[in-house]
Amino acid sequence: MSRRSVTRARSRRRALAAAERRARRAATSQPSLVLATTVVLPESCRANLLAGLAAVPVLDAPAVTTVIAWPPHSRSRALADLVRVATRL
Repeated sequence: MSRRSVTRARSRRRALAAAERRARRAATSQPSLVLATTVVLPESCRANLLAGLAAVPVLDAPAVTTVIAWPPHSRSRALADLVRVATRL
C-alpha cells in the first residue's frame, strides 16, 4: 500500500468514527422521533394487519355509503368484474 492510500484510509476511518460519535450523541440527546399515520379502513382489514400496526375501532363514526363510478364507454373486463362483485356486497 502506498503512503497516500494509507493516509486516505485513516482519514476515512476517522470520518466514519466522528460520524458515529455524532449519531450516538444525537440519539441520546434528542427525544425519540415517532412517526404516526392515521388511516380509516373497513373492519375487514383488521385480520391482515402487519406486525407493529394497531387497529382501534371508531365506535362513534357515522355509517358511510361507498359508491363506484366508471366511464360509460368502458369495456374493461376487470372493471366489469369489480362492479359485479361490488354490487353483491
